[in-house]
Amino acid sequence: MIRPGACLSRSWPWGLLAVLAFLLAARWALFTQVYAVAPERVMTPDSPTYLESSRRLVASGEWATSAGTVADPLRIRTPGYPLFLAVAQALPGPDLYGLVVLQILLSAATIVLAGCLSLRLGGPVAAGVTALIMALDFPSILASLQVMTETLFAFLLLAALVATIPLLRPQAPRPPAAR
Repeated sequence: MIRPGACLSRSWPWGLLAVLAFLLAARWALFTQVYAVAPERVMTPDSPTYLESSRRLVASGEWATSAGTVADPLRIRTPGYPLFLAVAQALPGPDLYGLVVLQILLSAATIVLAGCLSLRLGGPVAAGVTALIMALDFPSILASLQVMTETLFAFLLLAALVATIPLLRPQAPRPPAAR
């Protein structure tokens, strides 16, 4: 069984967590500067279909991409990200502000999960290197600042891997029960 915070033990490089906190603050600063000048920069070509499907899901309970009939269902998108958007749109803040803040937090959690995975598989040095590489990865920084599925996907994938790794380790055989 996995204990919450098991990977954030004494073997985790705590100095690196301070660096990650700084990099999280830098992502936050980058977002606030960009959003203040050009809030449309959080959008990508796919963003409107995700947003429309989540808005329709919240407004009418229908799973569709346009204001047409239910005969126009969302066939090219998986439901996970629009459901995430529906929850995120309830957050306070202007327009997509709360969503991007949530994605920035998810990206930070993804960095920690990647470090946890590396800690379990390769030790503290591997954890530090992995977390640092993830923290400086520009495509993931950019994805966390836009309405894109990548941040949520990476978080869920790494969470599943961190939860699965202990199940793959061989366990010591149990002694037969005393009779």
